[in-house]
Amino acid sequence: MSLQISQHKNNRFLLLSLANYFKSPNKIYYHNINSIQVILSGIKLWETVIFNHFSQYPLYGSKRIKLNKLFIIRELMLNKKHLIKTDKTRVWDPKVKAQILNIWTN
Repeated sequence: MSLQISQHKNNRFLLLSLANYFKSPNKIYYHNINSIQVILSGIKLWETVIFNHFSQYPLYGSKRIKLNKLFIIRELMLNKKHLIKTDKTRVWDPKVKAQILNIWTN
């Protein structure tokens, strides 16, 4: 799971500050000519930083709805039930994948 934050290229220092605040090891990327992006990802980052931050400082409106959906999806993925073992690898369970897509689109 990842959270992407995009800004105009003139806001590079803002994105660097956000990346530092969320203790993200990821770098700032150019999204296109005029915009840059930071990607916050990783289970540890979600558990220790993002979840705690947005629990203390909640979002509002459509962003809150999307974040709540991500938290529900996160719960499905934490217990690894979204994966099924086939031979030597693990693949997405089609039922759980459909459930996640349903959560995200509704």
